[in-house]
Amino acid sequence: MTKAKKALALLLSLATMASLVACSSSSDSTESTTTSTTTATDGAVILNIAAEIIGEGLDHTYDWNSWTDVRYGVTETLTRFAQDGSLEPWLAESWESNDEATVWTFKLREDVCFSNGTPMTATKVKDSIEYLYTVTDVDNGGKGYPQAYFTYTSIEADDEAYTVTITSDSPIIDMLGCMGYPWMCIVDTDGIEDRDLQVEGPIGTGPYVVTHYEKANILELAANENYWDGDVHYDVINAVYISDAKTRALALMDGSADLSFNITQADRTTLEASGISVEIAAGSRIGNSYFNQDGPLGNQTLRQAVLMAIDGPAIAEVTSSGSYVYDYSVVPTSYAFGGSELVFPYDYDPDAAMALLDDAGIVDTDGDGWRELDGEKITLNYVASNFRYMDVIPQAHMALIEAIGVDVNLTPTDGHFEILYNKDFDIIVNSEVTLPTGDPQQFLGRWYGADGNYSDYSNAEYDALYQTLRATVDTDERVDIIGDLQQILIDDAATMVWGFYGSNVCYTENVTDVVASTSDYYWVTKDTKPAN
Repeated sequence: MTKAKKALALLLSLATMASLVACSSSSDSTESTTTSTTTATDGAVILNIAAEIIGEGLDHTYDWNSWTDVRYGVTETLTRFAQDGSLEPWLAESWESNDEATVWTFKLREDVCFSNGTPMTATKVKDSIEYLYTVTDVDNGGKGYPQAYFTYTSIEADDEAYTVTITSDSPIIDMLGCMGYPWMCIVDTDGIEDRDLQVEGPIGTGPYVVTHYEKANILELAANENYWDGDVHYDVINAVYISDAKTRALALMDGSADLSFNITQADRTTLEASGISVEIAAGSRIGNSYFNQDGPLGNQTLRQAVLMAIDGPAIAEVTSSGSYVYDYSVVPTSYAFGGSELVFPYDYDPDAAMALLDDAGIVDTDGDGWRELDGEKITLNYVASNFRYMDVIPQAHMALIEAIGVDVNLTPTDGHFEILYNKDFDIIVNSEVTLPTGDPQQFLGRWYGADGNYSDYSNAEYDALYQTLRATVDTDERVDIIGDLQQILIDDAATMVWGFYGSNVCYTENVTDVVASTSDYYWVTKDTKPAN
């Protein structure tokens, strides 16, 4: 039996396990529901999910685990992203800042409890943020992720006024977006040192709590009896990781699952023909390839030729089955960051690419069919991954690059991030949200300085402009600067953008109020419920 079939069999068995019955919602939502995705023999309302991904752990302070906690409704944040990318209240009901954006005050909701029944006070929110920053501090052995977004000099909690005030030495332009980022989920830190966070997860405020977790493969949830924001519609949620999209589609077709994510276009067509609903949302998750400039691709002419060898629109439409919306800049050109003013001079033109290389003396001198640079044959090490078409898209790239006489060695790997961090590549695939806080400043830092600059890219004009961006508060000025930064990267052929991923969610007639989130943060929410 293949791994995919084993996962499907496991999903089928989970659907009927009466032992997974969870505590019922304090709002008695089970009694108000007459139909369900799957109903166990004792009447528990169950949702089965064929999951595209389940995190490597549930500790919200480590790597990308917080995404799993928020995606599956375990934790929540002070703000949240609306479908149009704007920020709206969540655990905080309002906020204000000084003119310099160095002092931010959040007015908290007064009716929120953690899943253990403890009220969410201002002190609890302060403790949650401080815990995150302490654990992730590089001086304590952490990775410093939140600190890369903002640092603070003080946090003050007023329990009587239900306010938390955060003060910084420097402007925090995108504070509202930072507070909506999954790392900033609010958790109860009392006794947190005694929890195995990677397996048990944090104590959050979301509609569901973790009952069982197996690393990256199985996540079982139960209704939060103390949920603050209305009915919890499912007693039990079973999510099982199934890597193969076709197998996920099959799980929807045969009824063993009623919800799944990121099914390929061909399979979505089949699903829709059989009555299964599909929602698609194109957000800011980029598909791009980094060029390591500490190697052959340090030659700008070679980078330019590589870009001109790639038929980006065709690859987005055909190779990715329409899963990517083609674009050429690191921020979606449809967003309000100067995209309409950008000029891309490297449209698909293999003949022009070869002429460009010939004129630069990057030619085949020994007749073996491959071009040389500085007397050495060019062989580009292209590292591919098996996630969201990051295996097949590089294959298309390789064929097109080799057609202009440049040899490519394709290296598939499961250790994509380690290779990226170590810069052990010439070209490497990447999938990343470019506006994680509603502002692209952090992502544009991928080409600035040393930390997180995977390409060893260096441009004095870019660095100076990026420094200006970090100190600029005015929104219109920031838009202009961000547009200029994008154009510099385009002119330098600094990276190869394939487009932006269109996340999709597919669900059967048994489920309703499902939304494909443009931010990619919210998969199962309080509103997801059985169709009556």
